[in-house]
Formats: sequence, C-alpha cells, structure tokens
Amino acid sequence: MKVLRTFVQGVGTNQKNSDNIYVPDVEPNAIGTYDDTILNAIDQLMVEANSYGIKLLIAMYDKNTLAAGGVYNANEYIIGYDVMNEPMINQGAGFFEDNLGWVCNVAKQIRGNVGDPNQLIFTGGNSASVSVQSAFFASSCPIDVVAIHDYTDGYDSYLPSAVSAAKAAGKKLIVEEWGSLVGSGRTANLDSNVQKINSYGVPWVYWELITNTDPGQGQDYEINVGGTDWSTIEGLAKSTASVTGAFDFSASLAT
Repeated sequence: MKVLRTFVQGVGTNQKNSDNIYVPDVEPNAIGTYDDTILNAIDQLMVEANSYGIKLLIAMYDKNTLAAGGVYNANEYIIGYDVMNEPMINQGAGFFEDNLGWVCNVAKQIRGNVGDPNQLIFTGGNSASVSVQSAFFASSCPIDVVAIHDYTDGYDSYLPSAVSAAKAAGKKLIVEEWGSLVGSGRTANLDSNVQKINSYGVPWVYWELITNTDPGQGQDYEINVGGTDWSTIEGLAKSTASVTGAFDFSASLAT
C-alpha cells in the first residue's frame, strides 16, 4: 500500500458499524464560517500514514485547505489532491461534460497554492468511461492525473485509448475507485478486475477497506482487514507491486 485516499468532509458516528467519532463538516453551519476539526484530523492522519511510508490523496470539498500553507505543502506527506470527489456525478454525464471547465478552474486554483509539481492534481473521478474527458488532457488544463471510478468492470472498452491519450499529453491515469460486490463470485471478480487494470499498467485504489466486521450495508463492496476476502485483495495488491506501470509516479511517491 502506497496511497491512502481521504476526504475533507464531516462524518457521523459509527459509520458502517465502526467506532468512529462524529466529525463536523468544514463549514457545518454557514458558508465562510469554518470548523477546523476535520483538517486537524487529517493533520494527524498524515503523520500516522507517513510513519508507514504511505502518502495521502486528499479529496477537496468546501474550503481550500491549502490557504494556510504549513504542513499541506509538505511533499513527504501528500501525493496530491482531488478537485472534489466525483464532481457533478449526480447531475448526469451531460451536465458534467458541459462543465469540464469547472474541474480545470479548480485545478488551477489548487496549483496556484501548491508550487511543488510532485504534488499532483487529480480530477476526482466520475462514472466509468465518463471519467475520461479529452479536455483534461489539454495543456491548458492543469490536471495531472485523470481519476477513474468504475464499478462496471468495463475497462477494456476505454482504457486502451485513455492510456494512449494520457501518455501523449504527458499526464497520468489512476483507477481511483473500484470494487467487487459480496457474493459467491467475488474472488473471481476481484482477480479479473485486477488483471484487467494491471494489463494496462494503471495504478488502482480499492473501495473500500474497513477495520471492523463488514455490516453488509447498501452496495456492499467493503472488505474487512483481516476478514473474509482480505487475503485475496492483499495478494492481488502484492502482485500489483511488480507490474510495470504505464505512468511514472516515482517522484510523487518518494519520501
């Protein structure tokens, strides 16, 4: 494991039957009135992650957490920033495609606060192939990494052209979210997805690993660390470490 993705977002207690505490949103009561609780928690998380040689990928939300500088400019802690988690995904593909300039503009704002080019700016993902937009490969758009969120297993239909486009533009791809549903076919599906993604040399982040027993809530992609299916995803992650990547993240992963 090299990267841990986290969010500038409040959470309620006992998420997915865990023992997490309540954390308020960064603007819990009014726009422009900030509560730094989540930012302080991320400060602590990055120190703990760093002790394991892991960097954070931080999904931005309501407030530019870079404004105060300090530790958020420390390359040894952070690999990069999502402009937002899944921007405009609830409005549909058409709306997203009509407003790609928003993603590029937010990326420009982040880059204006982060001078280190090895701290990368990610798109934040969308639905499968919709995640990959030619506008993100333009030199005028300061996106470094096009993030893909795919729960359809349809990588073969778009990754070949996406990898080529990213390479030609001097940019990168990551499958930032994917998962396999609980069920009798899960082991085979986990293996199939990793083999597909690895065949294109694209790095991946699984959604979602949890530290408590899986409560089986909603769309159930969770894998309990040390529980059922943990050995499968652990083995797949270890085998992925030996795959030759299509993109060079080494400078951003250096500690």
